[in-house]
Amino acid sequence: MTTYALKYRPASFCTLPRGLRWEYVRAPHTGLNGPMRDLPKDERYPHGVFKTDRPLTPAELYDYEIAVVELAEVHSHTKPAPYPAFCRHPQKCAGLSCCPRDPNCCD
Repeated sequence: MTTYALKYRPASFCTLPRGLRWEYVRAPHTGLNGPMRDLPKDERYPHGVFKTDRPLTPAELYDYEIAVVELAEVHSHTKPAPYPAFCRHPQKCAGLSCCPRDPNCCD
């Protein structure tokens, strides 16, 4: 997955190529409302980091002032589970060590 960051402004429909589908994977430093407030921020990219449905061309990168960002750990809307991934009741709680719905299910 290739990720990008705008150099001088946050991503929006008017700052990216027409028809491009995109999604934030690192939130901008301002405007943390709604679903973006749960995304991590990255101090290196104050306008956020986003991924797209297709690779951007060199002309698009230049015209829209977009930088390619290589973040190996970027995952969209995923957070690590607060518990280990093992359980003796896989049919009940999908293999979690402590079922979030049943605290008596812990090993």
